Amino acid sequence: MNPHGSDCLERFGLRATHRMQDWMLRLRRTAAREMPWVHPLDASLQTIPMGVFRMVPVALDMRPNRAIVGFDITSACGYAVAHGTIPDPQRLSRADAANHHLGQPGWAGYYRIDVGRPRSSMPPPWYFVPTPAADAPHRGVMCRRTSHNEPYTTWIHHSEWSGWNAIWECSVLEGIEGPAVPHPLASVAREVWQYREQGDPDAKLLLASMHTCMGPTHANAQGPFADAIWSVHRMPMGWVRGEWLRRYHQIQTSYPDAQLCYANVDSQHWSLPLDAWTTNPIRNTPTTLGAWRTIIEGTKGVWLALGKYWIAQDNRVLCYQNAGSAHPWQTKTRHHVPLSPTCDYSSSYATYIWHGMASHTRLARKETDCIVYIPPTIQSVQDGLDLNTLALQSLRSDRPWKKKIWYQFRGNIHEEEQMAPRPPGRLSGMAQDNGLGHDQNTGEPPVGHRS
Repeated sequence: MNPHGSDCLERFGLRATHRMQDWMLRLRRTAAREMPWVHPLDASLQTIPMGVFRMVPVALDMRPNRAIVGFDITSACGYAVAHGTIPDPQRLSRADAANHHLGQPGWAGYYRIDVGRPRSSMPPPWYFVPTPAADAPHRGVMCRRTSHNEPYTTWIHHSEWSGWNAIWECSVLEGIEGPAVPHPLASVAREVWQYREQGDPDAKLLLASMHTCMGPTHANAQGPFADAIWSVHRMPMGWVRGEWLRRYHQIQTSYPDAQLCYANVDSQHWSLPLDAWTTNPIRNTPTTLGAWRTIIEGTKGVWLALGKYWIAQDNRVLCYQNAGSAHPWQTKTRHHVPLSPTCDYSSSYATYIWHGMASHTRLARKETDCIVYIPPTIQSVQDGLDLNTLALQSLRSDRPWKKKIWYQFRGNIHEEEQMAPRPPGRLSGMAQDNGLGHDQNTGEPPVGHRS
């Protein structure tokens, strides 16, 4: 038996009991050898806001003649590390609207773009707006425009450009760019993927964690390798956003009346016309790194918040994720809070699944058996909207409605079918692997599938 626990751990000299600590240190040492110094412009990329697509546009969809279809990317960030490109951190330069290399072969970079009018009548996705008081540029709120002429700018990685420009009329305002080079850990990521394909039990976790190793998450404990390389750290999520937008545009152009129901970084749930889906289904079943796959096909669904959704086929639940609960139908969770660090006594309180928020939104009825979330406007957030007050108001007004939505959905599931085993292979990976290894709302491993 391998004393290290797996061939992958043995190959990289990692201790089974401290594998993640050893892994992060090894990755940063490898990157430091590849890039012993970086251009001063790299530090300016620390403060640019680059959020991901995490939204819950639909609360309930039980309309007849609809197909609920879910997609996600296999090891999205692992693929970006293995095959994506970055601007050479040692040869960065500034760009402007008149002089930039976006779209030119051999160049990579980060660009601030003006997002203009949508190119079609199809509804665009929500917009990420950093909150004015945020202490980190990745924190923000998903918002909507009040009109197509409302100004909106955002920073993107060069690999996102085709996705943004396919949906909106976009133009470059400024940027930081350089000659395109591979990620300094590209060869390591490809080697780890080979171990994952062989079924190594540790390779999946190691691969999923690679996109964070060049950022600030682990910087405090890494000694001489503590300085983040932002031109490297920003790339994997930028690549994921580009793929997300390209899939969004593909679905919108392939199916009339398509409705995005849920999105979390590299996954999408859609409500599609059943006839159109049956006639022209987009079914992807690859196992290759970085490829889209179709992972769920149902007829109805309920989405209460990020990490809390249930999708059913007729009267049978096929897929769920009830973050923080050990049971698919658990509605009540009791929390215990110590009264003080030195006290053995604790206070407790209970929460219900319909207490969750969906990005400061409010509920609205779109049509019979379809209830949607309405996000705040871009201008209201930029003007310093009190998000805590908005969240409290939404909780008070929407809590009874969410409870009703939940029981309306569950009431359509036959009691004998509620806990029936899921069909083998039907949903492999929906709640187990979002390409990042952990649920991005809770930081915990996903708890979705029934066994």
